[in-house]
Amino acid sequence: MKIIGITEKEDLIDIVCDICGKSTKTEFDDYEYAELSARWGYSSSKDEEYHEVCLCEKCYDQVTSYIESIGGKVTIRSY
Repeated sequence: MKIIGITEKEDLIDIVCDICGKSTKTEFDDYEYAELSARWGYSSSKDEEYHEVCLCEKCYDQVTSYIESIGGKVTIRSY
């Protein structure tokens, strides 16, 4: 027996860059993006906050270049 009804379903529509606002969807209907995140603990002024940023490849390159320009290190690994 088939039981048919109307349901409400959440689907991913797009992932856009939080800097430039461009879609990260590729011609193959998948997404190419970087996700930077931070979870803050009790001793932080951001107590128990979770921060997340999605970046397209171009903006990611700009952010990592900035990090390196101020003396930071970006580790790159193959998977």
